[in-house]
Amino acid sequence: MRAFIGISGDVFVGLMPTMTRATLSPAIQRVVSKHPNMKIHVTESYSPILIQKVMAAELDFAVVPAFTGSRGLKVQHFLRTWESLVARPNNKLHLRRTRLRDVGPLKIVLPSHANARRGQLETYFATNGVAIECVVEMDAMMGTLDLVANSDWVTIIPALMMTPEIDTMQFSVAPLVDPTAPLDLVVIEPMRRTLRPTGQAFLEILREESGRLNKRWRPYYEQLCHQRGSTRSEPLVSPIAHTSLGHGALPPRAISSTRTIIAATGQARRSVTSVTLPIKTAGANA
Repeated sequence: MRAFIGISGDVFVGLMPTMTRATLSPAIQRVVSKHPNMKIHVTESYSPILIQKVMAAELDFAVVPAFTGSRGLKVQHFLRTWESLVARPNNKLHLRRTRLRDVGPLKIVLPSHANARRGQLETYFATNGVAIECVVEMDAMMGTLDLVANSDWVTIIPALMMTPEIDTMQFSVAPLVDPTAPLDLVVIEPMRRTLRPTGQAFLEILREESGRLNKRWRPYYEQLCHQRGSTRSEPLVSPIAHTSLGHGALPPRAISSTRTIIAATGQARRSVTSVTLPIKTAGANA
């Protein structure tokens, strides 16, 4: 009788690695249980590609960082998460609230300028005196994580994506505070198309799962705000200056000039990882 359970049909969704690494799996599992005859087609890419595909009506919706110039699209708020410093595993750094201007100079992997987050990150670095030694541009999340895991390079990644590390510490994840670097995610849809019931159902589940995972990070980012009126506060750490990731003394409180930029994007700016997930069970058509 599962053929008559829930909603049936196709939904075409665009998601960034921020969403696919931690949020997609539990969302898919819920869809299998609640809507066994729904077919979900997931395209994973960065925001410029996903925006183009939504504007061309190739996707029912996509989740991307908030951006300007949304003409031709319907836009609604999805979730606010926070940026975090990600490095190879290190107990002295992991889950410690970190003031980024006290760390470095950084050898850092960043998305290309086509990515909406790049401009936001550069503004954060400049206004908070973050010292940068060297930058690798890479629109390839698997490559970014592999480089970080096997070297003293670091990166900045939305906390939502790194939720599994709260329990496993495959990477060190340090919440950025004083100030925090919030990241607003939005849902975009084609202007002249109404989201089908399949899309609405999947979006609702995706939003719920994202909120559930993101909630685990709130204490790490909001604790400082709650303590501003108190004389007691957890000390902020300067992890790279005191660990095996270190470069020695703390940098001056001014952003350094970036001496080296290694463009590692290549075809990545145009590449799309497309994963089609037909959600069916053995008895779906019974």
